[in-house]
Amino acid sequence: GAAPLVVQIEDEVFGRNRVAIAERINESARGTARAGSARARADAALARERARRRSPALDHAWSVFIGAPLQLPVAPEAEDEALRLLRAGDAAGAMRALAGPVRHGLEVAARSRERAGDIYNSGAALSEGALEAYVAEVGSSRTVRRVDLPVERIPDSLRARWYFGEEPLALVACFHPDGRVGELFRRVGTASFKGLGDVVVWELCDEGGASGALALALASGQLSAE
Repeated sequence: GAAPLVVQIEDEVFGRNRVAIAERINESARGTARAGSARARADAALARERARRRSPALDHAWSVFIGAPLQLPVAPEAEDEALRLLRAGDAAGAMRALAGPVRHGLEVAARSRERAGDIYNSGAALSEGALEAYVAEVGSSRTVRRVDLPVERIPDSLRARWYFGEEPLALVACFHPDGRVGELFRRVGTASFKGLGDVVVWELCDEGGASGALALALASGQLSAE
């Protein structure tokens, strides 16, 4: 067949990505860390959903996860006071000493729609900057649609097999001229990288499994890509 179009994407987070566009896309994903805490949070959500549905065979739809452990900063004075009281045998007083900082931390977390966390990548992850560079590169040969998809709108036949999470999905679908989905990207969240700060991460979705089935639903018109 025709030689593939090869795109080099320079990404300050994940390095150089070489993308070959032909019958399929191959990308050497960077940011391959596998933080256990990020996967543990995703697995806990899956376990709850399995129990709720009584469906032990339900599996994750995705391969890239970001987990943001709740962090409650405590001022040194409050920490010292709590430890002093606990050592003196006053556990209730120690808890009261921490009540204010804990309440404040919970209120801040509740107001935040998204917290930066660690990444667990068992698939293909790329930064938002790399995604936008790729979309600009293929814009002449693809129809690019940005999709905000509530999970409840995913066909029941797919949700019966895979757990897509609870939040609405932010997707970027790149369609071939004949209507087929060439690439599907999912916004995962914001990862915090030491020395780089917070980076918005996207998953290059697999061509098979849940994401492949979702791409087919988009291409067939079962789901509006608007």
